[in-house]
Amino acid sequence: MIKIEINDKDIARIQRKLSSAQGGIGNPQIIAAAMMVGGQTLKRIMAVYPPVSRRKQPFKTDKQRRYVMWALRKGMIVIPYFRGQNPRSENMKARWIVRKIAGGVAVANNASYAQLVHGWQQQAAYHKGTGWRTDQEVMTTEKARIVGDIRAAYIMGVNATWGQR
Repeated sequence: MIKIEINDKDIARIQRKLSSAQGGIGNPQIIAAAMMVGGQTLKRIMAVYPPVSRRKQPFKTDKQRRYVMWALRKGMIVIPYFRGQNPRSENMKARWIVRKIAGGVAVANNASYAQLVHGWQQQAAYHKGTGWRTDQEVMTTEKARIVGDIRAAYIMGVNATWGQR
């Protein structure tokens, strides 16, 4: 499982910026809704697959090679493999969820191999070489986009609230 959080520290920093920009308005419900928008943006970014690579994936050990050959004979592994179409596929792309947590939102994927594909500490060299982005890389490179969506959602919420008065 992989889990990315936009947490209290992030919320406090964003809330200070947004509150000062909106004349001190800091409605927690609007902030929570805006954070969910940011979580949805992060979910969409993480669910983008790189182009299919037909590079060979070398065996790491002889034990791994023997297992793969055994699994091929038993029909447990199907070649060629097609993303999301193999009967044993966990369809990682469809497993991204956004949920509220105490003081923020979490974007998570419960595919058993998600850490090997997206985890910055455990990403397999093959996935790194074929263009899969890590959770840390996405949070670094897409931060402005995520914060921009949070800011826009917050401003829309404030404007809607002011329009009701």
